[in-house]
Amino acid sequence: MIRERDIPTRGLRFRVLEAGPEDGPLALCMHGYPDTAHTWDALLPRLAEAGYRAVAPWMRGYPPTEVPANGDFSVVALGGDVLDLLDALKADRATLIGHDWGTASVYQATGAEPDRVEKLVTIAIPPLRALKPSLSGLWSIRHFFYYALPLLPERSLRANNYAAIRDICQRWSPGWTIPDDEFAHLVASLDAPGGLESALAYYRTFVRGALGANAREVRRVQGRRITVPTQLIYGTEDIAAPFYSDRGRLERSFAAGTPWELQAIPGGGHFIHREQPEAIAEAIVSFLTRA
Repeated sequence: MIRERDIPTRGLRFRVLEAGPEDGPLALCMHGYPDTAHTWDALLPRLAEAGYRAVAPWMRGYPPTEVPANGDFSVVALGGDVLDLLDALKADRATLIGHDWGTASVYQATGAEPDRVEKLVTIAIPPLRALKPSLSGLWSIRHFFYYALPLLPERSLRANNYAAIRDICQRWSPGWTIPDDEFAHLVASLDAPGGLESALAYYRTFVRGALGANAREVRRVQGRRITVPTQLIYGTEDIAAPFYSDRGRLERSFAAGTPWELQAIPGGGHFIHREQPEAIAEAIVSFLTRA
């Protein structure tokens, strides 16, 4: 059974979904855009069956989680949320799982406090050290610059009951159509006060602060070699797929002797964990339970 409740942390009150024994090892699952905690509905029960206490929050600013009063949507703040949730859940260590912006948050938390991370699973975004600047790479993230514009993105996304959100999901995962019930969860969050503005603020903060102190801190923290066992998952049709093509750069993202594995899913798109939920859940549980 998946339970829903609020968890207060030092900075925000988070709404979470959770499953599994409360005394089990913690697996914290962070969602991306456009998405909610319900993106993990297929994974949470599988983690619970494996004995984990699986927790998936709506990320900062995604109602019913609070919108931060200070307007901070930096990756530094996202990483801090992960660590604050570990504290609130009384977990000295945890397995971290992330997709899209959730991946950015777990990379940041892992780089900042690696001793608190048992294992790391990331979907759709490779480590910072693996990213190689290129024109094709910039083109693949062109939506960052569009979302950084004032007012226009809100108007276009809200039109026709968020039809553009359906289009985004289809474009990023060509072989998948978001189910109506999942779309309803997403619209409910984005349409709540501050919801859509918060989702776009992730991009606006990133683009407008590209040369600022937060960006330097992200490069400092995520520029460190990863020292915890890591599973990287991506779909070969994802817009981010080219970033996984250089095996050497991926290898250099990890400290010597650190076990890591790459799971490339043929034909899968950006939302591979929702396109093939059973297969991805099986791959993740297998990795987490492997000695």
